Amino acid sequence: MDSFAHVSSKSLIDLQSNLRKLSEKLNETYETLKNNEANLGESWLDDKFSEFEDDFKSSRELISELSEKYLNWANNYLPPYIELALKYEAAKAGLGR
Repeated sequence: MDSFAHVSSKSLIDLQSNLRKLSEKLNETYETLKNNEANLGESWLDDKFSEFEDDFKSSRELISELSEKYLNWANNYLPPYIELALKYEAAKAGLGR
């Protein structure tokens, strides 16, 4: 429990919220890049576009992976620690009475 001595439930909840927002923004970025690439592909039809598309695909996929990881942390990793911090804070408040 000492690990929570300097971590408040509020800071964990704020982190959770920020990770969700970041995940959402990364998803928006991914979709924008994907759509722009599709639009570009309609007018750029030589072999260089295929090369560009192949090179860029890994970067685009990395954005998607990061978004998923941040969302996973927010939804799966943090909740038990938030709950534990809330219990710790409640117990600590009860001792101070």
